[in-house]
Formats: sequence, C-alpha cells, structure tokens
Amino acid sequence: MRRGAAEGIQAVRPLIAAFAYLLYLTLGTYAVPAMRVGVGTWVVPYAVPLAAMLAVLGLFAFLARGGGQTKTERMLTIWISLYLGATVLSLPAALVVDPELATKTLLMASFPLVLTLSRPGEALCRRCIWLLGMSSLAVALYGVYGYVTGSIGTPSQHAYGYLGVTYTDSTRNGDSLYFQTFLWVALGAATSYRKRTWLRVILFAGALGAVVAVILTLSRGAWVAVALTPAVVLVGTWNSWRGRMRSVVLVAICLGAAAAISMSFSETARELVSLRVNTLTTMSRLGGNSNTSRVNIITAVLPIIAQHPLLGVGYGNLRYYFPQNLGMNINHAENAYLQAFAEQGVVGFIAFAGLLAWTIKKLLRLVSASGRRQDWAAMVLLAMVVDFAVFSLFNNVLDNMWFWSVMALAALYVCSSRPATMAPRRVSLRGVAAGRARRSPSRLNQVPVS
Repeated sequence: MRRGAAEGIQAVRPLIAAFAYLLYLTLGTYAVPAMRVGVGTWVVPYAVPLAAMLAVLGLFAFLARGGGQTKTERMLTIWISLYLGATVLSLPAALVVDPELATKTLLMASFPLVLTLSRPGEALCRRCIWLLGMSSLAVALYGVYGYVTGSIGTPSQHAYGYLGVTYTDSTRNGDSLYFQTFLWVALGAATSYRKRTWLRVILFAGALGAVVAVILTLSRGAWVAVALTPAVVLVGTWNSWRGRMRSVVLVAICLGAAAAISMSFSETARELVSLRVNTLTTMSRLGGNSNTSRVNIITAVLPIIAQHPLLGVGYGNLRYYFPQNLGMNINHAENAYLQAFAEQGVVGFIAFAGLLAWTIKKLLRLVSASGRRQDWAAMVLLAMVVDFAVFSLFNNVLDNMWFWSVMALAALYVCSSRPATMAPRRVSLRGVAAGRARRSPSRLNQVPVS
C-alpha cells in the first residue's frame, strides 16, 4: 500500500510542476479581456482551470502521502481554513449568491494551501517566480502597446492614464498590479547576479521603468505600496543603522528619479500627475473628492459591520448595501480589510489579516536569517506580499487571482524553506572520523580477554 502511494506521488509530482509552470506563465491572461476559455457556462481566464487542476493534483499528492503536516503547514492550514470557513458561513446570510464568484473565490483562497501540501519544493517556487515576472512583463508590454496605438482600452481610459488590460472597464489599480509585480521580481533578480554586470544593469533599468509606469497609472494604492515596501524589506533586513540609512537614501533617490522621468514624458503626463496629487492632498471637493469619497465609504461600511459582526452580509454582497447606506452604486469598499470584515465577519477579517501578517513574519525571518541575505526568492516574495498588504488598504484583492497566486508562492516557500541557522551542518568524512577517534578509543588493537 505504501509502495503504491509512493509511486503515485512520484508520478504526480511532474504533473504538479508542469501545471504550476503553466499557471504562472499564463497568469497574465487573467488581465487580457480577449484571452478566455469556456468551461461549461463560464468564460474564465486560462489561469482558472489550470489552478483548479493544480489544486486537484495537490490534494491527490497530499492524500497519497497519508497526510501529516509540519508545524508551519499546520499554521497555514489554520489561517486558510478560517478564511474559507468564514466565506462559506457568510453565504446563507447573503441577499444574492453568485455561484460562479463563490466557486472561484473558494478555489483561489484554497490555492496557497493545496499547493503547499503537495510539497513541490523550493526549486519549483523559484522558477515560478521567474515565470510570474515574465507574465507580468508581457501584460505590461501589451498594455503599453495598446496605450500607444490606441488598439486596447477606451479613449476615456487613455485620457486618464489607464491601459485597459485588466478587463473591459479597466481601472488604474488593476493595471498597476502587473507593474508592481515586475518591479519586485526585477529588483530581486538584480541582487542575485553578482558577476554579470550587464544583466544587473538591464534588470535595474527594467525596475526603474516599472516604477515610472506605476506613477503614470495614477494609482493611489500603488504609489503608497511602492513607497513603503522598501522601508519594510530593506530596513528590516539590515542589522546596522548605517545600512538602514543607506537603503533609505538610495530608495528616496530612485523614487525621485522615477518621478522626474515620469513627469518629463509630456505635458499631459505632468497635468495628470499634478491633478492626481491634488486630489490626494485635500478633502475639499474643489480639489477633487477622492479622499472625501473614501471617508464616506468608511462611515457607510462601519454601521454595516456593527449590524453583522459575526458572519457578515455574505461574500460579494456589500455592493447591495451601498445604495441605501451610501447613496451611490459601487462594487466594493476600496479596502480589502473592511471588505472582509463586512462580508465575512470578524473571523474572515482576522483570517485575512492574520494570513498576511504570518506570511510576512516568516518571510522576513528567512530574508534576515544569517547566511541567507542573498536569498533573492524570499526577498522578492516578501516585497510582493508587503506590497499587497499595503495595496489592500486602498483596494479589494479578495477576488483577485493574481493576489492569491502570489500568496501561494509565498506560502510554498515559507513551508519548504528553513533559515540557514537551522540547517544541518555539513561535516566532511575525515572530520567525522577524527571526531569519533577523539570520543572513543580505537578498538582495532584491543585483544578480547578470555
């Protein structure tokens, strides 16, 4: 029986790797409206059925192994189970249940757990990070091409700096996700190449271009996330104040250079960026009501949370309460934490925030551990998770497959990696023999006593 299970695991692992590679390579199809595949009555991106198949293979590998989890895997199971349970329990209280949205949400939220339980290893995770960077770069190039030629998106989107690649009615926040992802992958990869100077220069230039693109998307959440993420990642990994201050100065210079470059493109770019800055620095409607609208949303959501604190109003149902409580029709609360609290109750909020905090803590430990300062995979994942945690303060990512796929890679790496201080020591055979000789006398010349 055990032999058959072991053979089953060995047979399914290449399939897990293949589907994982395909998922992260084609994840960018989630952004392009025309690239869809029909699954029954659903029309979904290619990445969704790939993720479903990967989840099935992961569960098969886990069951064939006979279960059993490490301490880190058990903690991940708790966080994901709490979130999934809160989502399911919220559905009976929902005014309207969307079966397609609920199914995809449960699939996406379980993806970090089922991929980790299959234990594909660190090598697969590193390769998938590369593929995710390639996918985000492809989407970014596709969006820039459409922006320049006018063949993608609408004139109204282009007039406000949108690319129009996320979906038909694209937003600046959706477009910025791909630029942010490529930014952290390029920076992490650049730090790992110490001998190939030309490649590092190209990667750093690509990262700078990604920052410029983030600025031009005019996304408030992306601006704040890109500005704060280096402070957590770089400052948190330096033990000396000199190193921390040097990192802060370097980041400030790079962000200033990116801002100057973005403002130098055209008069239209300068006007758009200036207008956006004005809307973010005032509460007056004369200067733009962006901040005022968010305050109004928060004040409308808090009473809803107070009325449904335990189970929430049902996943995907907050939008139906806004016309009465807010006086306007919007799809979400512009904040993933408030969204989770309102729709999935206190357990859903704790599970979502706890999963992010737990993952960041584990990745930060890997990055700052002695001997692993050059662990570019942990550095990239830490940057992306911190970025999404900050980004979630301004946007809803609960139904975003890009977010849950990044969380899956982070969870996989956390559960399959150990800090260098915990790794077993490597001792040569000669050293082992010498140690044994010192601990016990040789028995070669001992004569048995009759």
